[in-house]
Amino acid sequence: MGGAVVIAALAFMLLMVGGFPLLLLALGLFFVWFVWSIFRKEPDEPSNGWCRELQREIEAERRHQI
Repeated sequence: MGGAVVIAALAFMLLMVGGFPLLLLALGLFFVWFVWSIFRKEPDEPSNGWCRELQREIEAERRHQI
């Protein structure tokens, strides 16, 4: 509930200070930021050497079983 009041107050302030275009600009920037934060790809963790070694051992074990 408190967050909605803050957002409404900010929207009212933008509307009073800069009019409707400033409010639309702020909403557009927020929308772009929101979509970007959802779809951005998290950086992959750098793989450790032991992880690669384990993968090689598993692949060698599979080849040995076949």
